[in-house]
Amino acid sequence: MSHSFKSSCAASPTLLAPPAAGALEKAGTTLTRLTQHLERISLPPRLTTLAARLALAASFLSAVADRLGLWGAPGSPGVVWGDYESFLDYSQTLMPVLPTSVADALATLATVLEVLFAALLLAGIRLRWVALGSALLLGLFALSMSLTGGPKPALDYSVWSAGAGALLLAGAARGASDEHPSTIGSSQ
Repeated sequence: MSHSFKSSCAASPTLLAPPAAGALEKAGTTLTRLTQHLERISLPPRLTTLAARLALAASFLSAVADRLGLWGAPGSPGVVWGDYESFLDYSQTLMPVLPTSVADALATLATVLEVLFAALLLAGIRLRWVALGSALLLGLFALSMSLTGGPKPALDYSVWSAGAGALLLAGAARGASDEHPSTIGSSQ
């Protein structure tokens, strides 16, 4: 038997009652204290750049694994493409004005770049430039997805967020290498 919100409120009038005197002030004080504690937390730059590198690399490798059928066959739960042909078909929808052969070549180039960027991110080699390349590639993905399918797919798949994360990583890599080249473990 399901209860509606209205019937729950009727059964428990305290749900709609105004907060007790001082409750809002206490909640505000608690929130202020929590904010102050969070402001004191300082994560080491090496940890945050490592986390960004791993997240971007994993995302690139996961997408490529899907195209190669490593996550399952087309139509399997959680699988976007399931094989390279399905990926090429999807890529053509992102580049509808291009001839199929050109769209396929660009999709293959994107796949190669994703593997290359993932490997370099994991190794920490040329981190600033790899992060900038990753941001550009992700920005192109997000833009083409948004132009052909509306903003929702690129937002749902966090493509814009990943691109912004790559830009932050590029900035962190530049800042760290300018101050202490050894702090991020990569050659710029």
